[in-house]
Amino acid sequence: NGYIPTTCLREILRELDDQLTDEELDIMIEEIDSDGSGTVDFD
Repeated sequence: NGYIPTTCLREILRELDDQLTDEELDIMIEEIDSDGSGTVDFD
């Protein structure tokens, strides 16, 4: 079990696609971090 902070995820996504807008990143992160904890949890 682990997690990644959404701030790190934002940086990773930006590196993968520098054309993403802040709004697009916000939408993606909101969908992934459904509980609003500021982390993406995984098993």
